[in-house]
Amino acid sequence: MAAKAPDPSQDGGFLDSFLTTIERVGNKVPHPGIIFFWLIGLVILLSVILSFVGWSATYSPAPEFPETPQTAY
Repeated sequence: MAAKAPDPSQDGGFLDSFLTTIERVGNKVPHPGIIFFWLIGLVILLSVILSFVGWSATYSPAPEFPETPQTAY
């Protein structure tokens, strides 16, 4: 006798409901490329606003240490 397929309407437990929730939320968010462009726009907007306020960033590399000769052991 062939095994019966599980009824899809049957509760699958915590993991099934968790994955269903993740899928529902994932279907509501926009495409990752669109989110990426929104974040780029946000960074540009924050950069402009903070530059008007007077914030700035500078790059100062760490000082180079003089090389010490290797001691043979």
